[in-house]
Amino acid sequence: MPADPARAVSLLVEAERVDMVRGGDPLPVSVRLQNTGAGHAFPTGTPWRGIRLEVAVVGPADRKGRVATAEEPLIHDLVRTLEEEPPWRTVDDTRLPPGGELTWTPSFQLPLSAPGGEWVLRATLTETIRGEAVGEPLVVQEVPLRVD
Repeated sequence: MPADPARAVSLLVEAERVDMVRGGDPLPVSVRLQNTGAGHAFPTGTPWRGIRLEVAVVGPADRKGRVATAEEPLIHDLVRTLEEEPPWRTVDDTRLPPGGELTWTPSFQLPLSAPGGEWVLRATLTETIRGEAVGEPLVVQEVPLRVD
């Protein structure tokens, strides 16, 4: 059985500040993902299974249900890529090794046209099968933001 992401990895998301100004300076963010609980590469199981990390600044939904975002999210797939035919050798492997760590330092900026309301810095880990997200996020972390 594959490792439970909540037990296998540690996800730390920090924002330099919690205030954002529409059209103002970007918000620097630090994201650290560590394999703290799996004694093997994470994720494991079928080689077509992966985990997608997505970090974004997310705002309120409009009347049509579309959710506002600051700009393009940070997306990183933890996955083993195989050849298309047998013997399915590994071509690339971006999974976290035991005790391994990955870090990112993206910045997010709100356009002047961004709507008011409640905004959050959101980081999620979602299972993927052959590169497509499946189901609800397995791990969600949110930092509330104040938007002026």
